[in-house]
Amino acid sequence: MKKIILLFLSLSIFLIGQAQFLKKINNNANVEATLSWTKFTTVDGLPSNAIKDVIFDKDGNLWIATSSGVSKYNGTTFQNYTVSDGLHSNAIGRMYCDHLNRIWAIGDYSSPGLSVYNNGWQTFNLNNSVSNPGYLFQDAANNIYIVAGQGNIYKYNGTQVDSLFQAPDKRISSAIFDLNGIMWVISYEKLLKYSGNTLVETKTLTSNGVGSTYIIEKDKLGKLWILMGNSLYKSDDLSTFNLLGTTTSNYYMDVAFDSQNNIYLGRYSKANGGIKTYDGTTWGAYAASEGLTGQTVQAVAIGVDDKVWVGADDGLYRSSASITSVVNINKNNYIIYPNPVLGAFRIKGFNGVAKLTLMDMNGKTLIKTQVAENENILLNFLPGGLYFLKLETSSGVIVDKLVKQ
Repeated sequence: MKKIILLFLSLSIFLIGQAQFLKKINNNANVEATLSWTKFTTVDGLPSNAIKDVIFDKDGNLWIATSSGVSKYNGTTFQNYTVSDGLHSNAIGRMYCDHLNRIWAIGDYSSPGLSVYNNGWQTFNLNNSVSNPGYLFQDAANNIYIVAGQGNIYKYNGTQVDSLFQAPDKRISSAIFDLNGIMWVISYEKLLKYSGNTLVETKTLTSNGVGSTYIIEKDKLGKLWILMGNSLYKSDDLSTFNLLGTTTSNYYMDVAFDSQNNIYLGRYSKANGGIKTYDGTTWGAYAASEGLTGQTVQAVAIGVDDKVWVGADDGLYRSSASITSVVNINKNNYIIYPNPVLGAFRIKGFNGVAKLTLMDMNGKTLIKTQVAENENILLNFLPGGLYFLKLETSSGVIVDKLVKQ
C-alpha cells in the first residue's frame, strides 16, 4: 500500500512539473527543456555568498566581485584574492575587463578605491582629487575613463590621470563610447553627449522613482541601452531613445547580451526579482519557479556558450543552457577539426549549407559567411586566442569555442 501511495505521489509531482514546463514553453517557445540552475557558494570555494559583480575576461575566465574579495573561476576551480594579494579592499562592488585583458576592481561605497590585475594585483594610484571611483569605460585607443564622485570623469592614458569634465548636476553614474567615438553620459535622469570639448544635454529620462542604478550599455550591434532604476530605454539610431518598459515591483541592476543579441536584465527584489529577458519582441522572466532561488540579482554575465551567470545575494548561479537561443543540435553529431586551429579548419557532421559566424570575446563579428560540410575556412589573418563560433544549420544551431594558435 505504501508503495502505491509513493508511486501516486511521484506521478503527481511529475505531472505538476510537466504542466509547469509546458506553461513555461508556451510563454517562451525558445526555452530549452533541460534548463536548470547550478548554484555555487562558499562551500564550493567562493570567498563570500554576497556576489556584487560578474564579468568574463578575454580568455574565458569568470571574475567575481564579492563582499570578501575577488574570485577567478576557470571552469573548474575558484582562485580567491584579498588585500593580502594586493587588492585595495576586500569589499568590491564592480569589475571591468579592458581591451588589454586587464581586470579592474572598484571598491563598493564602504571602501572606495581602485585595483588592477595584470599578472598580479596592485592598487591604482589615483590623483588626490579623484575620489570615490564608481564606474570605468574605455575608448578605442585603450585610454581608461574613470567616473568618480561629484560627477567627474577622468582620463587615464597609461601614464597620468587628467580631469576631463564635471557634469552640471555633479551626479554622473555611467558613460560609454558609441561606435562613432562619441561619449554618452548618464547624469542622474539626464542623458548627455560629449563630443570634443562640448557637453550637451540630449534627453531627460525617468526612473519612475524606483532604484538607484543608472547604466548605459552597448549591445553587439552598437545599439545603446539605458537602465534607469526600473525603466529600460533603447536607441537604434543614437538620436531617439525609446522607453521599452518598466517594472513596478523591483528595479534593474545589470545587463548582458547573448550571441544573438538578446538582452538579459538582472532584477533586484527579495519578492520577485531574478532575470528578465527581451529578444526584440517577447519578454520573459526567470526566478524561483525556474530554479533561480536567489532572486536578489546584482549582476549578470553571458559566457561564449550562451550560458547565463547570475550573481545574487546568496551565491553564484549558472544556467545549464542558453535561455533564449534556439535549440542547439547535439554537439556529438559534428566535429570541428583541427581545434586548436593553426591556419584553417573544417566542420563536418551537417547537411547542406550552413551559416557561420565567428566572433571575438567582445562579441565583435569577424567572419559571417555560408559554408558547406568539410569546406576549408581560413583563419590566417587572426591572431592567436579564444574565439566564439556559431553555426546555423537546417537542424539547429551549434555554439562552440574555437582556439586559434
